Amino acid sequence: MLPSVAPIGEVAKQMWFHTIAMFITSFLTLWSADAPTWSYLIALGLAIFFAYLMRGLTGASSDKVAMRVFHGSITYLSIYSILLVVVALT
Repeated sequence: MLPSVAPIGEVAKQMWFHTIAMFITSFLTLWSADAPTWSYLIALGLAIFFAYLMRGLTGASSDKVAMRVFHGSITYLSIYSILLVVVALT
């Protein structure tokens, strides 16, 4: 809904802000759970994967990029949730 009332550049800035906040809270959650080192590496891989999906966000085909980011966020959060369960069980 935001792209309807804000320029795509502003939307991209807000998406990057929220992406960085998601990465930080992901790592803080692992840190507070005293997770093993391998879980940080998996979280870092997920973060790099998601940041890669956000490339070209302000380009001409921003609708395709927006859907790619949307699906990537669902994948990121799903895998991260599984990671948290595995960490809790170990």
